[in-house]
Amino acid sequence: MIVRGIREKYFRKHNALIVRERYLERYYSMKLLFICICFFPILSCALETPQDAVAIGAYNMYLFFDGTDDGWEYDGFRRSDGYTLERYQERVHDAAVFIARNIDADILILSEVESPVVLHDLLEAGLRKKGYSFYGLASDGSAPLSVGFISRIEPVSSALHSTDGERAILDLAFRTSSGSLRVFGIHARSRLEEGSEKIRMLQFRHLQALMSDADEDIVIAAGDFNADPRYPEGGMTIFPESDSIHVPLKITGDPGLSSDTIYYSPFMDGEEGIDAEGTYCYQGKWYFLDNIIMDRRAFDGIGLEYRRASVIRPFESMDILGRPLAYDTSAGRGYSDHFAVMMHLQVF
Repeated sequence: MIVRGIREKYFRKHNALIVRERYLERYYSMKLLFICICFFPILSCALETPQDAVAIGAYNMYLFFDGTDDGWEYDGFRRSDGYTLERYQERVHDAAVFIARNIDADILILSEVESPVVLHDLLEAGLRKKGYSFYGLASDGSAPLSVGFISRIEPVSSALHSTDGERAILDLAFRTSSGSLRVFGIHARSRLEEGSEKIRMLQFRHLQALMSDADEDIVIAAGDFNADPRYPEGGMTIFPESDSIHVPLKITGDPGLSSDTIYYSPFMDGEEGIDAEGTYCYQGKWYFLDNIIMDRRAFDGIGLEYRRASVIRPFESMDILGRPLAYDTSAGRGYSDHFAVMMHLQVF
């Protein structure tokens, strides 16, 4: 975990970080420090959140580098390329407004984030006013971009899981008055990288083991899987049509088929009425690379239960052909080359 200049109270567990009352040193004033001290006791007592409905989202932020050059930025995202601190701050503002208006999840998994500074700045740009009080990044410092989260609900624990060659999996546990949740945030290896399918299989096998071992009331994985189960590959496929004992993530669109090792995806459910062809478009073909999957406990009739899901694609996030409008560093416009997804749980 890399933390640059953050002066905050936090939890540590297995190198993962959850930040509470998030103020960078450059923002400190006596007034802010006073507020921070006053709110810590309140937050620390709120481990069980009164909540009869929870919305969980996943959004690939598209190469969201912060405003500091560290030497590993991609082409177009260095100060010398025009990605200045001012341009970065404009992007943060626009992204915060977009999330507040369109996604509005209680727990939001975010992919392709460079540092905790980005998450902090999103909250400072207005998302704290929308109730987001916690954030963290699953980064061990070995890659320029990682998966993180922002949340209105305080996690009771956090962890980072990774092995050689894999991107880290974010592991968050939450406790509400309606039950406990375990949420895994994932950003699988890009399909454009050589040998990526084998690496995705290893990461999905790791994720499947983590989900199977979790004992919370509902177990969920959300993020950019970089695989569409409708197009079978070694790591993720539709069950039972393309079932194989060697595929670690078996996905179904039928909640009646979900189990401890077969996961329901609302985006694979033909009767769900999701009016989107996918979340990512490549060479004119649509893919559901972004997904939220859950096991049978989302349908067991106890506490929080699955209610509905959606693909978030407001007009301002699309180009003239209806594809995701990626951020353009030269123009300072656009958002991401992925659409966000969201899922709602509710006590019935």
